[in-house]
This record gives sequence, structure tokens and C-alpha cells, in this order.
Amino acid sequence: MLLRPARPDDLMPLHEIFSDPQTMRYWSHPAHEDLAPTQAFLKGFMRANPIETYQFILDLDGICVGKAGVCTKPEVGFILHHAHWGNGLVREAMEEILPRAFNVFSDCDALTVEVDPRNTA
Repeated sequence: MLLRPARPDDLMPLHEIFSDPQTMRYWSHPAHEDLAPTQAFLKGFMRANPIETYQFILDLDGICVGKAGVCTKPEVGFILHHAHWGNGLVREAMEEILPRAFNVFSDCDALTVEVDPRNTA
């Protein structure tokens, strides 16, 4: 797996993720019903302020399968298409991202993550 910046050709793979009800089951909003919210998300992702964010596309064999990182300092977040759950990809990503995030955000003593209590995995 490769951690990389977002790019325009991530739109359709991200939309597949954000429009999938199973993948979005524990997300903070329902699955996207059309492309517009995914386009807005990707645009914001690509223009993110590096003072506040440190996030990456999870690229598996050249395809975006999710995203992970510090969404808005100090909150960590990630999403992975359900077809890839249980393979350790998020753990692998976060093991790379978290130590570096503390270097990037040297003024940050702690990072937080919001987890839906129904998400027992």
C-alpha cells in the first residue's frame, strides 16, 4: 500500500467509497447519493491547509481504496472501502502517519479520534 496525496483521478474511487452504505455505516453522515458531495470532499482534500491537516490517500495497486490521517488538527480519521476491511491496511497506514503527525504538529500533545460505539471492530 502507498500513502500519497489526493489527485483528481481519485474522484470515482472515492465516490465508490462515499456512496457505499456499508462503508459509510459508521461515518458522520449518510452515503453520498450523487457525485457533488464527493467532488466537494476531494476538492477540499486537495486544497487542505498543511498547518491543520496531514492526510493521505490509501493507494492499493494504483487505486484509491480509502483515506487516513489528521483531518483537522488534532482529530485523526480514516475510511476504507469495506471490500478491504480486515486486511490491516488502516493499521499499516496509521503506523506510518501517527509518528510523523506529531513531528508535523510539534505543538500538539495528543491526537483524538471519534469512533461510533456500534463499530465493535
